[in-house]
Amino acid sequence: MTSKFIKLTIFTFLLQFLISDSKASNFINQEFNSTSGFSFSHNLKTLNNYSLLNTEELQKKRRSSKGRGRRGRNCYSQGTTTLTLGCGFPNLTKVMWSSSFSYEDGYKVTGYGPFHFKAEYGLSDNISMGVSIGYVCTNWSWENNYTDYEEIATVDDYGYIVYDYKEVAYSYTEGLKYSALNINARLNVHFLTSQHLDPYMGLGIGYNKATFNYYSNDPDYVYSETISSPIPLGFEVTLGLRYYFTPNIGIYAEAGLSKSILQSGLAIKF
Repeated sequence: MTSKFIKLTIFTFLLQFLISDSKASNFINQEFNSTSGFSFSHNLKTLNNYSLLNTEELQKKRRSSKGRGRRGRNCYSQGTTTLTLGCGFPNLTKVMWSSSFSYEDGYKVTGYGPFHFKAEYGLSDNISMGVSIGYVCTNWSWENNYTDYEEIATVDDYGYIVYDYKEVAYSYTEGLKYSALNINARLNVHFLTSQHLDPYMGLGIGYNKATFNYYSNDPDYVYSETISSPIPLGFEVTLGLRYYFTPNIGIYAEAGLSKSILQSGLAIKF
């Protein structure tokens, strides 16, 4: 009798842990009561309220969280704030000017950027809005060397002023500097997100100011002139991917039109 009692008790606990159907629980209690002659319904009910065997509560929690578990594990979701800082390549203006005048002596092309900064906030599990800022600068300079004759006045041994001409070498620099700053409103569409990967497509439109500045330090004709873009309208469209090493820190890469063809850098979210 004792052995049978122990087996039925274990069997009852196991079934109540695995199933939550009230009819099955009633059936078990009835069978147990008819066999043992004692009623444990009240004790089992009390045990369910204060133990992990409360399968009905567990099932309710599972049903309430159904559909949110996968999204909750994603690295991007509604309410996520993301900051990215990166550098683009190539610098198209620098490449173009370098290839055009690399064979000329005295020509020099330098530049930095494009630099990219973005901030966005998740409006939904698929859409985020924010701002995109980019800056690029390129300088193209060349040297001008020439000689000229300069009149020099001297006094001879008899006190007379004597004029003579001497060849003098001169050198000065001219250049053209290009810079561009854009501040765009940015919309990102996220898709196929997972725990570590966040693919997205971005579209931005806003303000873009591009300027060309010509300068010269010719001692005989110092000159400078700046020309700005007549329509300061900016536009960008890219396809990007972020990969997170930790829940908050990762890297990103984008390809498209945004002051550069490619860009990559650091991504931080919170």
